[in-house]
Amino acid sequence: MPTLRTSGLFILTLGIALLVLEAVLRFFFVAPRYKVSDSELGLLNRPNARVVWSDEGWAVNRVNSLGLMGPELKEPRPRLRVLLLGNSYTEALQVSRDESFAGVSESLIPGSEFINAAHSNWSMAEELGLLRRLSPLLEPDVVVAQFSAKPPFGEADAHLREDEIEDWRWVPAPENRSALRRLKDLTDPFAQHSALLTMLLRKGSDLARREQARLRGRFVAEQPTPVGRREANARSLAREADATAWLLDQMAAESRGLLVVLVIPGIDYQKGVCAERHEVRTRREMIHQVAARQGVVLVDPSQAFCEYYLATGQPLHGFQNVKMGSGHLNPHGHQVLARQLALAILGTDK
Repeated sequence: MPTLRTSGLFILTLGIALLVLEAVLRFFFVAPRYKVSDSELGLLNRPNARVVWSDEGWAVNRVNSLGLMGPELKEPRPRLRVLLLGNSYTEALQVSRDESFAGVSESLIPGSEFINAAHSNWSMAEELGLLRRLSPLLEPDVVVAQFSAKPPFGEADAHLREDEIEDWRWVPAPENRSALRRLKDLTDPFAQHSALLTMLLRKGSDLARREQARLRGRFVAEQPTPVGRREANARSLAREADATAWLLDQMAAESRGLLVVLVIPGIDYQKGVCAERHEVRTRREMIHQVAARQGVVLVDPSQAFCEYYLATGQPLHGFQNVKMGSGHLNPHGHQVLARQLALAILGTDK
């Protein structure tokens, strides 16, 4: 009998401890999984989810009933509706809505509404897929498409593919998903209700990705020479420029209003000098050239970022709980970017 009583007490104590741990995680560190599978786009937000982010910065955000990060649509419809598309830099889970460039830009333009439809890890191909869904529903006056460092073909869920006549076509997310994605799909009904399980699955996925990258680097075939790498990079960049031009044409046709391409600066803050990594500068120059050819408005706050940093010594990327000067935009970066974006929209708003 004492053994039974001891076992019961242990189970009760363990259950209470797990409940306390779940509550602490849920409200301070990680929310239950807020992503759900989508047959065309891979993953989308679960409507009405609460999102806690503590891996980098700390913020609590909410998903609205349409599955978009931020508040419900304004009623009545504002004079100017802006739809933001992009990846994690635009999604901005590291800061609150009011600190993000979506919220700051909205405060800078009276009578406006900035709708955040960005999703982490997306390429511009996935942005196009979501724009095709949202444009008829939201009828935005301005569409802001963040230029993504992730090529729009290959690793993206929804991506582009060249056909027989070397033209581009949009391809939905593949049915043969990775083992990690299938595991997430199987555990999704449980992880949507448990912050603890969500955290364990996320840490497991991170470990698996790092091990996969390590093995890929260990068993990679013969590396090309520096000259060969430069030639391969040049071919890849030319192909990406061609795909980006096609994407901008498609986005312009879908937006039914003004299309703005937004560049997120990639700054190297080492040694107190505002510099730019070579590969970042090369891709930034590429999108400048493509946007100019396509006649698209381009917002690139790189110079404004450098001016702010050199004047204040305050990096516009990074947070105290990770590493200042690296990672995503902090509130200073969002403020500077918001001012540049608002000026560009106001300059074209008739």
